Amino acid sequence: MSAQKHYYKSNLTTSNYLALAALTLVFILASDLFLIQVKRKNYSKKLEASELALEAQLTLRNENFDLIGEEISVITTDLGDSLSKQVSTNPNFAAAFIEMFDEIGIKRGDTVSVAITGSFPAINIAFYSACKVSGVHPIVITSVGASQWGANKPDETWLDFEKFFNEKGVFPYKSVAASIGGKSDIARDLSEEGKNILTNTIGRHETRFIRANSIVESARERVTIFDSVSTNVKAFVNIGGGVSSLGVGNSKFISPGVNLDLFDVEFPKIGALTILAERGLPIIHISEIVDLEKRYGLKEENYIIPRVGKGEIFETIKYNLIYLAPFAILYWAILFFMLSKFRNAAIKKASGN
Repeated sequence: MSAQKHYYKSNLTTSNYLALAALTLVFILASDLFLIQVKRKNYSKKLEASELALEAQLTLRNENFDLIGEEISVITTDLGDSLSKQVSTNPNFAAAFIEMFDEIGIKRGDTVSVAITGSFPAINIAFYSACKVSGVHPIVITSVGASQWGANKPDETWLDFEKFFNEKGVFPYKSVAASIGGKSDIARDLSEEGKNILTNTIGRHETRFIRANSIVESARERVTIFDSVSTNVKAFVNIGGGVSSLGVGNSKFISPGVNLDLFDVEFPKIGALTILAERGLPIIHISEIVDLEKRYGLKEENYIIPRVGKGEIFETIKYNLIYLAPFAILYWAILFFMLSKFRNAAIKKASGN
């Protein structure tokens, strides 16, 4: 006589399912109690750099310097985006530079070559702040001209900003050379008055004048100057769209932020960046300012005005596993108990007992 086999369906009732759903919902809601804010790597350094950037901005404003320049001026070399200029004043960009330095492996005492323009003075300030806090030495070459809403007032160029910071003891950095900037790096579309103002500005600050006959020549002279200052440069930083730095038509090959593999790219034109990239140098390229702010988490969600030290670049939210793990074990124990109880009740009911 063969043994009779009995098969039982789950037979869980609607109330059983509701009880399980309620337990799971309670667990999900209660687990949020174990969320904590965790400081990200280099938190203190990022905060210090951002606070320094804000302090530098306030020092400027107290002396009636404008971080956001004019829509049009006699030394405005290019079109600009007003939103990008406003976003660029977020002092937390200094924290982004700290993170980029760390990604590349730049350490205290290292030297970097830098090409900047007058288009984003607030980003320049953020970069200088990161350098000062990190103990990084920048070799700076400036394109003095600026796009709309940049440092485009005749008496408030980036070289004027730089001198002001030197005199106030905010930053010790001074450009080792400068060009006019703008189209072809000679402000080709600018009036003679505008060109003369930029030329005189470079002379007034006693800065070496890069006066090349072509973009390629200007690019090579920049690299020669960098090499004359240091042959042990760890990275190249480009802030803005200086044509002698990037090279004509090369920007589409360069991602905003950190670039580690540009040595393999066949650039159509020569720029200082392409020459240095061929050497295998890591590249930090600052453009697409609005996207960079979002990518690096430089502002809290739902906050229009950024707050120093606030944003995902400083802190992230994680579960505290020390407390969540026992709670999860308790949840699974209760769930197993309830399922066993419901199953036994269903089996007992099916067997008629």
